[in-house]
Amino acid sequence: MKRIVSLNNFEDDYYSLKKYIFELGGDNKQNIKYLKKAMLKAIDCELGERQAFILKKHFFEGFSVTETADMLGVNKSTVSRSIKRSIGILKRVLKYAAYALSLVEREE
Repeated sequence: MKRIVSLNNFEDDYYSLKKYIFELGGDNKQNIKYLKKAMLKAIDCELGERQAFILKKHFFEGFSVTETADMLGVNKSTVSRSIKRSIGILKRVLKYAAYALSLVEREE
C-alpha cells in the first residue's frame, strides 16, 4: 500500500518533520557502511585479480575506461566487458548480504 503524506502539518515545525522522516525511513548510514564493506570484500574474494583492479580503478579511483585500458595495455572494449561481467558477479553475491541485512533489521 502506497503512503500519501501531507506535509502541511509540518510547515512551521522542522524538528517534527525530521523526526517523522526518521521514523518512516530511519537512518541508513549503518546499512550503507555494512554494504560498502561487503562490496569491497566481494571484490577481493569473488573477482579475479584483473577484474578487481579494473573495478577499483574505475569506480573507486575515478579512472576512465580508456585510462584503465591504457594502464593494462588492452583494448577499452576488454575493460568495458570486464566491468559488465564483474558487476553481474557482484550483484549475485551481494544479494545475499542484502538479504542478511534485512534479517538483522527484522530481529531488531
